[in-house]
Amino acid sequence: IGSSIVNSDVVLFVDDNVDTEKNPWEYRTKYVDSCGEDGNYTNENKTIYVSGSTDEYYMINTIQWSSYIGFDGGIVEYHIFRGVDGEFDQTPIAIVPSNVLNYIDDVSQIHTNGSICYHVEAKEGLNSYNFSETSRSNDLCIKYTPLVFVPNAFTPDGLNPIFKPVLSNVSTSNYHFSIIDRWGQIVFETNDNSQGWDGKIASSGKPATNDVFLYVINFQDQNNIKFSKRGFVTLLK
Repeated sequence: IGSSIVNSDVVLFVDDNVDTEKNPWEYRTKYVDSCGEDGNYTNENKTIYVSGSTDEYYMINTIQWSSYIGFDGGIVEYHIFRGVDGEFDQTPIAIVPSNVLNYIDDVSQIHTNGSICYHVEAKEGLNSYNFSETSRSNDLCIKYTPLVFVPNAFTPDGLNPIFKPVLSNVSTSNYHFSIIDRWGQIVFETNDNSQGWDGKIASSGKPATNDVFLYVINFQDQNNIKFSKRGFVTLLK
């Protein structure tokens, strides 16, 4: 599939024609000497492939991976890394022995906009060349279905003075939340998913009277798929 010129005792070849999200890949090399004669094949190397599934109700992810093959010094352990919304922590969430090829991760207490990713690193023991290598897997990203809960009533002067939807697994991009009165006038709107309506009319700053209002929520998930939710809320004093 390719070749690399030998300029030192370490030779690098980059294979950019593979889909690492599909399956593990195996490689072997051989040298060609200065006379153009082929040498013997090296040992085979097989990459780590991570796959997984999720229980969206309990927010528990299960991941599994194929073993790395090719270390001279063998595998000492695997390090598991988690990324939330595309940002990976540099510290592994778990370290497991070489004979363990799966991990269960409870993410119910983690706030996310809809995506949690993983990758796994295999750590080599001290090899015959007196150093240790690391092999990293593909990135597995688990995407969640957006969840939106909206109360049907609120009391601006009571226990729940702010009316806003409760969002889970929703992207912060292209968010819009608006409140419309019975005459079709927008009395409140925002693009900030942390803001809610305090019961005041935006144009005048005056409190709205007891009434039923239409709410419209436009948002998208991590795959940029757009959603719209609308319904009615009763303002009570």
